Amino acid sequence: MLKTLINKEEKMHLFKYMLSSKYKNYIRNKEIFDEKSSGIFRATVNSRIKLELMGSGAIVSSNNVMTGFDGGGASYSSIDDLIVPSNLLSSVTSTYISFSTTGRVTFDGNESEYMLQKVKLAIKEQSIGGSCLLKLVEKDGQPYINIYNAISYYAIDNDYIQDIKDGFVIFNLIEETDSKEVYLLETHLDNEIVYSKISKERVEENNEIKVRYSYLDCAIEGMLQKEGENSVIVSYEAINKPVVAEVVNLVFSGNSDYTDDNVALLREIVVTNTINSQTFDKISNPLLALPEEALEYDDNGTAKVNLQDRVIIIREGGSKPEQIALESRIEQSDQHRANLEQQIFSSLAVNPIALGVGGNGTLSGEAIKRMLENTSARVIEKRNNVAKAFEGLTGTAIEFSDPIGSDKTVEFTTTKLAVDGGFMSVKQACEEIGNADDYEQIQKENKEAIEFEV
Repeated sequence: MLKTLINKEEKMHLFKYMLSSKYKNYIRNKEIFDEKSSGIFRATVNSRIKLELMGSGAIVSSNNVMTGFDGGGASYSSIDDLIVPSNLLSSVTSTYISFSTTGRVTFDGNESEYMLQKVKLAIKEQSIGGSCLLKLVEKDGQPYINIYNAISYYAIDNDYIQDIKDGFVIFNLIEETDSKEVYLLETHLDNEIVYSKISKERVEENNEIKVRYSYLDCAIEGMLQKEGENSVIVSYEAINKPVVAEVVNLVFSGNSDYTDDNVALLREIVVTNTINSQTFDKISNPLLALPEEALEYDDNGTAKVNLQDRVIIIREGGSKPEQIALESRIEQSDQHRANLEQQIFSSLAVNPIALGVGGNGTLSGEAIKRMLENTSARVIEKRNNVAKAFEGLTGTAIEFSDPIGSDKTVEFTTTKLAVDGGFMSVKQACEEIGNADDYEQIQKENKEAIEFEV
């Protein structure tokens, strides 16, 4: 039995979700996490390098092959060889994972390597995709958790109450040809799980390709069957309590940490790294600042350098090209990149210290502690959401160690006790956990709590 969907707006929940930005951005975000940012931003880097190379004696052709002049001869290389990727966003996600699972992770009173790995995966997925779905599977009395990413399920939103979910649909592609796709839908409601099938078929009608959506019979052996609202057979099973729970990235309202703004900042970092590290060093030394008179524009507004036998042609009375000091440009680019990175750090509450990169030597121990605590607060929020979902499914709480890590916490605590007890001066404390030059600032911040002599 087959029924063609007439009311597409009402029935096409799955395919409407596949058109959402959350679904479409997941693959991009996953590639960034897998440190493939060079490929994602290749077109942007290509266009920006073309601008940087104007008048420098190098050309990037339309097929992305770069030609540079070397003593009168030409050398060729691919633009792909130039791109310097950035793994900043993936490093932030990895930091969330690391901080969340540092030390002991206990489940049902015992350390559980299995649950530790599931926590890591859940935190990764909600950071990349904005949310993930946990599904409880019990075998031989033991709980097991399946985790579905943002392109494997969608929520059934309540029509009347915002942010309330009436259920969840897990979907899998089970058949695919050049013209047809068939999906198995596993719909989780309060007291039952319903299994159904839906197809998406491209057909030719009146010399036009149209898309037809249809429900198909879904009779699964060993399960109960009934006629669904679409007059097709569906299979179902009754449940006593929900076996799925969603973990949502509350910071960005269910969206990924890889927001469009953060991805745009990352793209600019990749471009800056490429131009700074590769183009300056290998191609554009010296760089030239070209006057407007040296540029010609085509009908599309694309600028080209007016070159004749590698000589820049300038109209009478025009300015001469000026060579730009390489060191100055690199310094400017470094500052630009640092500003971009700081915007990402501010958005995600992670900083170089949390990433394991040393400070610039001017941070006090107290400043370092506060920077780590800022990241710790974000991590605690993320893993509490994961723990709540696990406990809702298994009935057992997951407990974690301090996100900052026991070593650093002990270091701060021991030093403070030594200062409070008069065994160590504040200056000595700063030498232990920070920078001695900043001890006066620490003295000011702690003057109400600590008595000392300088």
